[in-house]
Amino acid sequence: MAPNKKEEHKESWFRGLRLLWFISSVVALALLWFIDLPFFLCHPHWQLLLRELAFALLISAVFGLTIEQIQRKEFINLVNEERKNLKQDVFLYAYGFNLPEQIREEIRNSVLKSVFYRRNLVLEWEFMSPTNDELLRVKKRYTYTLVNTSDQEQTWPFRFGLIGADDVKGVQESSIDLMRLRDQRGKVTEIKPEQIAIEQSPGQHHERAFSFSFKVDPREEMEVHYEMTTRRRLYGDDNYSSKHMIVGVTKVKLRFPEKSTFEVTASCKQRKLEHAPDHDPPTVYSYEMPEGMYPHQAIAISWSLREEKTEAKEGEEEPSN
Repeated sequence: MAPNKKEEHKESWFRGLRLLWFISSVVALALLWFIDLPFFLCHPHWQLLLRELAFALLISAVFGLTIEQIQRKEFINLVNEERKNLKQDVFLYAYGFNLPEQIREEIRNSVLKSVFYRRNLVLEWEFMSPTNDELLRVKKRYTYTLVNTSDQEQTWPFRFGLIGADDVKGVQESSIDLMRLRDQRGKVTEIKPEQIAIEQSPGQHHERAFSFSFKVDPREEMEVHYEMTTRRRLYGDDNYSSKHMIVGVTKVKLRFPEKSTFEVTASCKQRKLEHAPDHDPPTVYSYEMPEGMYPHQAIAISWSLREEKTEAKEGEEEPSN
């Protein structure tokens, strides 16, 4: 039968130096009893020597079982704390020694101390035909896997913010229509739109945010999918950024109506994104990026009507500059 935890703890207590200190205290007590025998009345020097030895053993045993044990625990805690800090800053120690302290602090706070990251982001925007007020209705879909890297349950503070100083109407008419969470066990949780809070600061009509929070189990991977509707102008730009790291393959797909006259540019990290196999403008603009992204790095997208070039008719002179 396997020993229980109490027995294991009791056995481990008598191992190592504790066993030595225990034996020393037993020997010291035996010596103090032994020197009271009549033999030592005729040998006072031996009695004094053994008494001093017994007291020395008792003092060392008390020190070893109390003060030394406390110091050892403090030293072990200090070493563990240093190891923890080293694990967080090993990248900075190895590669970032020549970086300014402000940059090191930013990496430490936004990357190394983060307990969440996103994997395989899919961003799909569908642009509808323009309305009478020359605005495009846009259906935006986002999908990614959220990963909790810690050994504790964490609260994920979902927040989607919109800013449009030149497009207030589009911001105010935006809404989240669907939100779905799927855990590793396949359980699907539907978040109703009324459960998502809308943040609107007084007088700040060009800003709007949607927020919601949910629990993520230790080492849990949860698929997040949500859809929203907004309205945008016939020409404009937009971007998507995450407050946490993004890894895996990031996909961007933009759909326009058939016989569309729109053209699109998409970039990230100061360069254009690579075309995906299903890239088929002007109705489908599809991109892929097999690289990671730091927190707050953005995917920038701009669109506009294609400028039609008119050819000069035969027999007419082209206008001169």
